Amino acid sequence: MTPLHQIKKLAGNFVFNQVLYPRDSFLADFISNQDEDIEPFLELLFGNETEKIEFATRWCKSHPGSVLDLSNNLGKLALALTQENLKTFVFENQPKKLSLLRNLKEGLGAEQKLNFHIYPLEITKLEVDETFQNAFVSHQALEQQETELALLGTLRKIMGHLKSESSLFVEVHNLDFFENRSNFRDSVWHYALPSSSSLSFGRLWERSYPGAKNSQTVFEYAVSNKLNEFSLHRATLHLFNLDQWMKLFEVAGFLIEDCFGDWVGSPVKPQTPRMIFHLKSK
Repeated sequence: MTPLHQIKKLAGNFVFNQVLYPRDSFLADFISNQDEDIEPFLELLFGNETEKIEFATRWCKSHPGSVLDLSNNLGKLALALTQENLKTFVFENQPKKLSLLRNLKEGLGAEQKLNFHIYPLEITKLEVDETFQNAFVSHQALEQQETELALLGTLRKIMGHLKSESSLFVEVHNLDFFENRSNFRDSVWHYALPSSSSLSFGRLWERSYPGAKNSQTVFEYAVSNKLNEFSLHRATLHLFNLDQWMKLFEVAGFLIEDCFGDWVGSPVKPQTPRMIFHLKSK
């Protein structure tokens, strides 16, 4: 059999990118960095996060009060709000993300540091003597909960820390978008072309398959800068469609003000990868 390095020499990037996909036998031998965060790959679907930061800044300046930030932009949202002299609270328990948040805080001026609060707690243990006027919750704060009951419990915990008539913005993946993809949950590796991924990640393959529970989907991404060495990233998400999310929010006790497909207010469509809900506390 022709050695892999000879195949690469003869066929070049075509074979490397599309033929030598990450077979399970390869992964068994070459998987590394399994604990690395999958968020950069999932966020590829959501596009430019600048719009979220701009929206949050405008909203919070016109609706003043303390802000709860749950798992948004690796601290970039909280940093932008703090730089506008808004009191922001971030909850995070992963060591790498905590280190990043603390580094961001160190770069602030003395007065702004007083407005940047970091709590090294799990979201499910959201117990602080603070109530918030505005809250921004990203998909990883909810979709990666172990069970739907835990997800619902997290929503109720957030509700308990919101002031009366305050606003909560929740960003989640749109199940209809995934179900319109031909390779959804087929458990087969697909090469992600450079046009749909960041070249900084190296060569990227992706696959998804059903999780242990009805609403769960497992996403795996294999990344390589070499011919037969891969770094595997995995996440299990609870995915719901528009009606299912609305029911969850109503059961949790929220009033649904609006839902849109991006941070400039576009409507939700089947081809929209995300949904953004504007909820109000009762």
